[in-house]
Amino acid sequence: VLPRRQLVEDQRLRHLDQRASRSLPAALRSARQRLDALGARLAALDPHAVLSRGYAWLDDGQGSALVSVEQLQTGGEVTAVLADGRARMQVLDKLPTISAGPNPIPQRRS
Repeated sequence: VLPRRQLVEDQRLRHLDQRASRSLPAALRSARQRLDALGARLAALDPHAVLSRGYAWLDDGQGSALVSVEQLQTGGEVTAVLADGRARMQVLDKLPTISAGPNPIPQRRS
């Protein structure tokens, strides 16, 4: 016959084992969901994924990003990086926008 103290300790260990058996799979599921969500966010920021959604990266031919029409020269050349390659392009005109909101309107030249 086991002493009472050992019986209580055995019962406590069984209880902890049961709790671990239930909580570990839930913790792993939660961690997997969080990892999947972070992976999706990272994939959305992948430059190649952005290009495949129809965006282009413009550079000055030396690898420096062009982010403003003020960086362009009419008649000058730029390089457009697209999802499936590059294109050298010539600037025909510069049309600054009226506002920098979500749908900027090109300003017409008179």
